[in-house]
Amino acid sequence: MRRAPRCEEFPLVPFRAPGARAARDRRRRFRRGSRRGGRGARRARRRDAYVYGYGYPKFNEGVTTADPSKRGKSGFTYKATASAPTTPSTPPKPPAPPAFPGRDKFGPGANNKYVTQLGQALVRKGYGRYYRVGPGPRWTDADRNATRAFQRAQGWSGSDADGYPGPETWRRLMK
Repeated sequence: MRRAPRCEEFPLVPFRAPGARAARDRRRRFRRGSRRGGRGARRARRRDAYVYGYGYPKFNEGVTTADPSKRGKSGFTYKATASAPTTPSTPPKPPAPPAFPGRDKFGPGANNKYVTQLGQALVRKGYGRYYRVGPGPRWTDADRNATRAFQRAQGWSGSDADGYPGPETWRRLMK
């Protein structure tokens, strides 16, 4: 008898004995307790759930299979893989980075989602050591220090590496 591997690309279904459901119903009868002894002492033995073999289910519309031996046989539709489409698909384009929100969204007293996005991008790029807990919506010295470290790593100096993100800093962090 052929044993099915644990993971297959085409649907092999185990066929069970016709009495498997009846055996389950018999077991349920005794779980709630029997009249003799109380604690469910009597239980039906499991013997009807024997797997007779593996095979294909009989669907009206047929079976889609990746088994090359079934190619051209009636009742079977052959595909190279049963779940993946046969035509190559183009990979989806990555989403465009968010546009720079403006310089007024960053700095002392700023509290918005853009500060969080900036902090998360800095952590992704490896500049998370300045945060004690992690980036949040409030602008802190950790945001400024991490931004300054990123700007210096780009080779910028002076007013270009002031710790406040501009359009170029934002673009490089969000890509």
